[in-house]
Amino acid sequence: MVKVKPTRRKWAWALAVACLMACSTPSALQAQSGNTTWSTAQRDQRNAYIQTINMLDADGYRITRVDRTFLNRIMVQATKGQIRREIVISQATGMVLRDVIFGE
Repeated sequence: MVKVKPTRRKWAWALAVACLMACSTPSALQAQSGNTTWSTAQRDQRNAYIQTINMLDADGYRITRVDRTFLNRIMVQATKGQIRREIVISQATGMVLRDVIFGE
């Protein structure tokens, strides 16, 4: 076993800690700022179906069913007189994937 002088050991630890901090700090900051932005975007996408429901309600539709599909998409069914409307929204992107009107 090689004996290392205490001063060299301290310098080695200081150098190792400095390298780790220098390498990990920008990544950690990017991850933190990215996570904040992503969580806000996710929240907006998850609530996209609520905006769709509010728009249908404003157009005079009565919401009859809100459900999840097999692919974890949100399906909204609404009626207005003899008209039945079915809207499928992607939970991942918030986009309307399908908007079908029956009985027009």
